[in-house]
Amino acid sequence: MGNKEAVKKLLGMLKGYRKIIALIIACLLISTGLNMCIPLLSRGIMDYGFIGGDKELLIKQVIGSLLIYMMIAVIDIIKEKKRVDISANIQYSLSEQSFQRLMRIKANYFSSKNYAEILNNINIDIGNMTSVADEGVFFVVTQAFSMVGGIIGLFILDYRMTLMVLLFIPVKAVIMKHFAKKRKRIMDEFITESEKYAGWFGDTVGGVREVKLFGIQENKRAEFADRQLSVINKQKKMNMLAQWNGITDNIIVHLLTSLIYIIGANLVFDMQLSVGSVFAFITYSAYVTGPISAILNIGYLLSGIIPSTKRYYEFMALEEEKENEEGMTEPSSVIWNYRIFLFHMKRIKRYCPILILLFQREVKRC
Repeated sequence: MGNKEAVKKLLGMLKGYRKIIALIIACLLISTGLNMCIPLLSRGIMDYGFIGGDKELLIKQVIGSLLIYMMIAVIDIIKEKKRVDISANIQYSLSEQSFQRLMRIKANYFSSKNYAEILNNINIDIGNMTSVADEGVFFVVTQAFSMVGGIIGLFILDYRMTLMVLLFIPVKAVIMKHFAKKRKRIMDEFITESEKYAGWFGDTVGGVREVKLFGIQENKRAEFADRQLSVINKQKKMNMLAQWNGITDNIIVHLLTSLIYIIGANLVFDMQLSVGSVFAFITYSAYVTGPISAILNIGYLLSGIIPSTKRYYEFMALEEEKENEEGMTEPSSVIWNYRIFLFHMKRIKRYCPILILLFQREVKRC
């Protein structure tokens, strides 16, 4: 399965929630429109309220800003409730599908993987795929509107500083692309190491009697430390990469803000711009740079989701047992005999491990 097909599968999970998604996007658009009014009110509070000395206007605009923030909070609560419902429904749907597949899958699949490994893989994949309904993903969808509004606001205030803000877009694009590629590689390694650890853990727990019988607890502890540390190290790398991604983004934003202060101060001293306009410009620049980070970070987010999506649907594509006329699974005689053999061998191995050793010795003599 390629990356494009995996993305199509992810988007296909959201098809049944079109109306709810439309409501969420409408809420985001309304809150975005209300947020656009905040910088203009802040400029009026600064220029006409504090500097101009108009106390009555200052109070009115402060109350107006407070009401807008309260409206945004109510809209965000409605939006978040609907988003959480979608996320929970997707998680349940994926879990149900995987369970149904396990019930119908061919028996030889369980001979190559133990139950702990299967459960670990399914849980990791479902958790990653469910994040397609996270707040960040829906946030990206409407950031284009916020970005357009922010650019319009910037040009209204001063076109020269607006061009400076727009120059930061390609810089951020290169940095985010680098982090996305690195995270995808680490995520692939993490999934592989987690799968190996889960398989080893299931086999070890299943054979705990034999471990005690032969006195190899210390060997198993050493194996545990080696395998678990490998998984933890991959997790640490992903966490640190996320921190570096956030830190780099913050440095770029603060660098841009510092340049706006310096250039804006010169324009204020030359009487070409008001103090309130500088602060409004900083707010509008955040409306532009914030969406850029979110839009470019979609590749960073997908780099963790796509590997799990591929593995999940590869599991869902595994061959099932054939059904007879009564709807019961009808495994082939070879598989059926193999399952009976495994069942009896497990019982013998569990209760009479010495018999296994004697049997192996007699086979060698023959």
